[in-house]
Amino acid sequence: AFIARLRSGTIFRNLGRPIETVTFDEEGYKKIEIKFPMTTQGGGYIIYSIEYQGRTLVHFHLVYRPAELPPAIADSDASQGAEPDTPLPWIDCLVSGRIPSYDVLIDQGLIGTAEEFLASSFVSASQGMVNFAYLRDNENSVLVNDKHYFVHPDIVQDFNTLSTPKALCEFLVNLVAGEAINTETNTHWSVLPHAKPKGGLQIHSHKKGIDVPEKICCVDKNGAPRTSCYRNFPQKITDVTKVGDNGYVDYKRGPNDIMVVPHNLWIMLYFPMHQCLYVVSTSFHFGYLFKYKFKGSKTTASLSSPEDEIATFINTKETASTEAFWRLNQWQNYYQEPIVETLTVHDNRLGSRTSKDYGFSSLEKYFARPIVAGSEHLTFQQFFERWTVVPERTVVSAPVNINTLSSAVLQQNRMTKSELRAYESMLHRELPTHCNRALFRLFLLNDKRIVFTRRLHDTRDGVLYTALYHYYINKPKGDPHLARIKTVPIGCVSWYLRILLANIPARNIGSMNGHQHLCRQSEEDDPRYGPPQQTLRIAIHDSYEQACLARQLFSRGDEPKLAIQEAVDSHETPSAIRS
Repeated sequence: AFIARLRSGTIFRNLGRPIETVTFDEEGYKKIEIKFPMTTQGGGYIIYSIEYQGRTLVHFHLVYRPAELPPAIADSDASQGAEPDTPLPWIDCLVSGRIPSYDVLIDQGLIGTAEEFLASSFVSASQGMVNFAYLRDNENSVLVNDKHYFVHPDIVQDFNTLSTPKALCEFLVNLVAGEAINTETNTHWSVLPHAKPKGGLQIHSHKKGIDVPEKICCVDKNGAPRTSCYRNFPQKITDVTKVGDNGYVDYKRGPNDIMVVPHNLWIMLYFPMHQCLYVVSTSFHFGYLFKYKFKGSKTTASLSSPEDEIATFINTKETASTEAFWRLNQWQNYYQEPIVETLTVHDNRLGSRTSKDYGFSSLEKYFARPIVAGSEHLTFQQFFERWTVVPERTVVSAPVNINTLSSAVLQQNRMTKSELRAYESMLHRELPTHCNRALFRLFLLNDKRIVFTRRLHDTRDGVLYTALYHYYINKPKGDPHLARIKTVPIGCVSWYLRILLANIPARNIGSMNGHQHLCRQSEEDDPRYGPPQQTLRIAIHDSYEQACLARQLFSRGDEPKLAIQEAVDSHETPSAIRS
């Protein structure tokens, strides 16, 4: 449920109301699409991994990025630099490092004025009516800076007992800090010595005092001893959220908030659990998600019939009961959305493959792609985001004829019968005899998707090697699918090859392979309907670098700057930059 709320953006109700789009399909049926500002649909992502502590506690690490910044953040300068002491006030609507108060609830939009809620109200047919009558009675509000603040309408609708700001604030204080700040001493129990914590899901406790960390806090992540708390508590007192000296965000805190773990009150309200939220801008947090993958494998042992009980007991790593149950049921402990397909680039002109190498690289499959449904204009990554290529062992139907394809199937695959006949004619002209030029067979996958077959060939150790692949278009409204280049041939040509693949469509044409077509000097006429001789008159550059320069993809001498800027913009690690 939590992941579903993040995916749809419905958990952050303070960042704008949803946009409702009503459309009608060809049969006249009305379709209602509701899109919240923080949804991941259209370019965002969610990645998480589940871990288990020795006390059988299950927790997970998650990275979340919305597709677009909501108006509440986009209107501010959220893209400014990350120099120390740079103010970041827009973060306060997402992450709080303070004990809940009316000011904190205002910053995170849990309470607001009646005018704000009525002006931004959005009631859709699918959501149902929201009762705004309580906004007319000031008894349901709290007076802050001469303004009456009411509880957010969604909270009133979902939680009947939290319809006033006082009730909501007391409830959140109990969840976050256990007890409110003592009004007589103006101090919170977390900043004073205490025998045991007094509750609260977001308090980092130092029982002997804030400057005397617990034993578990005096061991860093590598197991080395230290004298201070490795979680950096107590935190700094700051009047505004800003970039700290170490590059991390210093959240707005007062003297009583220095032991509060960063959190979001909307998540706390709907999913009461311990949180540790940070706004990050580097790729190193991806490695932290899967840090347990590098700590050695864990073993779940069954003591029903061990071969050697002593050896099994010694060699089996201690595993919590919850983790053992999870692993024995083979449940997935990681998640990534959208799916990212890694693409490999292999230049078969290098002659490095032997008869022991199996299959063909993603680039070779791309060069041999079917030229239908606009695929001739797709670049390397774009093609694999829209198409799927699988070996011939995938189960498909018996071969079908073009004339037998229904209009519904053609429409779903975004193709026409004339286009398919033109592609069949092109194959007969372009494919050499040893590629089985008569091979043009159509199949159906699940009676819906049109499947093409292409036979790829290569010479390895003097022996002809062939493999048959099925090509079909992904679901138009299926799960989002991304493709990224993972590796390229080692050498100075790798970066130029990446630039060409990212900008120039290319394919195999007759005797011209895809690499030569990628380095063509000009955009030739479409050779599909002309004589095969015209494809042989295309001039070809001698190198990838010359092709990039001729197409003015960058100015001569700017390559190092562009490569470094690309690494900075993508927040790559040093090892990835050197690849």
